[in-house]
Amino acid sequence: MASFKIKVICNLILIAFLYSNLSQAFPGKGFGRGGAGYSGLFPEFYQFSCPQANEIVMSVLEKAISRDPRMPASLLRLHFHDCFVRGCDASVLLDDSATIVSEKNSGPNKNSIRGFEVIDEIKAKLELECPRTVSCADILALAARDSVVLSGGPHWEVSLGRRDSRSASLSESNRDIPAPNSTVQTLISFFQRQGLNEEDLVALSGGHSIGVARCVTFRQRLYNQNGNNKPDMTLEKTYYNELKAVCPQSAVKKNHADECVYMQGRNRMWKRLAAATTRKRSLVILLFVLALFSAFAFFIKALHGSCDVHHYEYVHTGDNYPSPLTQIRIQDSPLSFMKSKLVLLVSHELSLSGGPLLLMELAFLLRGVGTQVVWITYQKPVESDEVVYSLEQKMLERGVKVVPAKGQEAVDVALKSDLVILNTAVAGKWLDAVLKGDVSRVLPKVLWWIHEMRGHYFKLEFVKHLPFVAGAMIDSHTTAEYWKNRTQERLKIKMPDTYVVHLGNSNDLMDVAEDSVARRVLREHIRESLGLRKEDLAFAIINSVSRGKGQDLFLRAFYESLQIIQERKLQVPSIHALVVGSDMNAQTKFETELRTFVVEKKIQDRVHFVNKTLNVSPYLASIDVLVQNSQARGECFGRITIEAMAFKLPVLGTAAGGTTEIVVNGTTGWLHPAGKEGVTPLAENIVKLATDAGMRRRLGEKGYERVKETFLEHHMSSRISLVLKEVLQKAKNSV
Repeated sequence: MASFKIKVICNLILIAFLYSNLSQAFPGKGFGRGGAGYSGLFPEFYQFSCPQANEIVMSVLEKAISRDPRMPASLLRLHFHDCFVRGCDASVLLDDSATIVSEKNSGPNKNSIRGFEVIDEIKAKLELECPRTVSCADILALAARDSVVLSGGPHWEVSLGRRDSRSASLSESNRDIPAPNSTVQTLISFFQRQGLNEEDLVALSGGHSIGVARCVTFRQRLYNQNGNNKPDMTLEKTYYNELKAVCPQSAVKKNHADECVYMQGRNRMWKRLAAATTRKRSLVILLFVLALFSAFAFFIKALHGSCDVHHYEYVHTGDNYPSPLTQIRIQDSPLSFMKSKLVLLVSHELSLSGGPLLLMELAFLLRGVGTQVVWITYQKPVESDEVVYSLEQKMLERGVKVVPAKGQEAVDVALKSDLVILNTAVAGKWLDAVLKGDVSRVLPKVLWWIHEMRGHYFKLEFVKHLPFVAGAMIDSHTTAEYWKNRTQERLKIKMPDTYVVHLGNSNDLMDVAEDSVARRVLREHIRESLGLRKEDLAFAIINSVSRGKGQDLFLRAFYESLQIIQERKLQVPSIHALVVGSDMNAQTKFETELRTFVVEKKIQDRVHFVNKTLNVSPYLASIDVLVQNSQARGECFGRITIEAMAFKLPVLGTAAGGTTEIVVNGTTGWLHPAGKEGVTPLAENIVKLATDAGMRRRLGEKGYERVKETFLEHHMSSRISLVLKEVLQKAKNSV
């Protein structure tokens, strides 16, 4: 099949944001702008990029089914066998290659699944109309639905936006697809493994309504169930006689075999659905199960890729770690030398804030090259926390092992690991609390990744071991210099070898930023949801809402800019302020102050508070200018700044911290002083950009060029790889 890369149309992110309550993370920080962060599918995914997709699928199917009446059942089954192995990711379509063992060779699939030529034909026609757009996984889902429709069954909406896998798993195909002669208990177990219950199991049997099964797959139940030349005594008598009539012991005939769930139903629901399945062949039940196929999370794992795979290999990462088969793109990653290394990541918390999310991103980069990664969280909430649970699940799905911070397992991993990465200063408490007498054995292989300049982190109990670790990695030169001076002056300790590593935008975010269709769709939807007109100008601050991020001073500057425009009688579009990062469920005292200010100044129609979200792309696509107004010493780096520049947005930032290393004053944006003295300069800059569309465009273009030159994922990976090589060598020499 033709190789293609799925176009990342961010309607996906938009719909996930607008219609779910799962977007919990603080924006603008660290990992999460795509990839596993994409969780929403919706029927209109190709509305703009390939509006004729459904029509093309249906037209090919009509001809294929006229040639072969068995094809609907085959395509439905093909979709099922794809979905039961790692989700609906089109991995079942991949052929054998030097790096892939095809799922087509598994027991349930070999000489059994068919219809590939129809999928090929659909894909070919879609490539002519919409090159590199519609995924093979979505083609399989549409083909299954339309096959049912063309067979006289009902129509239902298929949610779209899946991505194709770059890998297949023969072992999981053999393991996860139930055999036709499975017992009920075995079937229940298989379905539970996929997150489905008994009702789902019975409903799925309705899928056999439009297909047939070979007698050989169930004949033993009619004649020799237990090796004693007797039938399965649980078979309903009338149905048993019907099956014997069409499947003689010595002949080979075809028919269906859905009965076992009927006789062994566990409750009235089971029996009722089983009856409908085996006797009425209810396509309504089929509709139910296929709706599940399209909606449930285990069917929509969002994996990058295309129908063909090249330059990948499988690597076994050890029996003690999840995901034993990891796909690796060796020649493309500067981190490839980390293959098979064991890395322990220690975070003081697992939250939706900058440090933990950055560490998670590093975990995924390392997993991508075959590193064994273990994660420890030192501080956890006492009660069950949905955010912590969801982030842990995200890591587990990507093959990161999560272990308790305290206990012998944590000590064992630390001692045998090749590298230990501590995340933020507070994580240093874990060393004494858990390792205790083994601290000295671990310190030579510790890399301390520091992301903050807040004064309360400079406590000896947190960082007393800092001088003895292999190295410190810090996001900006400003932050590194501050830590050097502060530790020496206040704590009388010396920093270890310190490496400055600027961050970079993820490939997923760049895909969105560089997709004009995605940006347009996101802009239209977000603006409509906020009540903004096409010509309105939006200035946004995208950070967790706190005094240190400067939302209060931003709103004062915004109000002042409105006054300037009115006093000078300037002809400008209506300007609006967005405060993205609010907490709609639990407003803090500070946020209450912000809202009170807005009411007092009577600018409610101009200021919009938006809930915190992991997906910042919709807002970056919908605004015109980003304001980075962090106070005091500023941001350590401020990743939202480079993300905004990727979307060709000018940035109005404080002349403090890492922002000064990102924004080129007068070229990619304008800088203003931190503190109250920066309010009027920021107001003037807002007016300046509001009145000059050409300037906004020029600054945005220059910012985008700077991102492409310096702040991409591969830049960050290269910078981190140099640090890891040195630290690993130091650890090796210290042994």
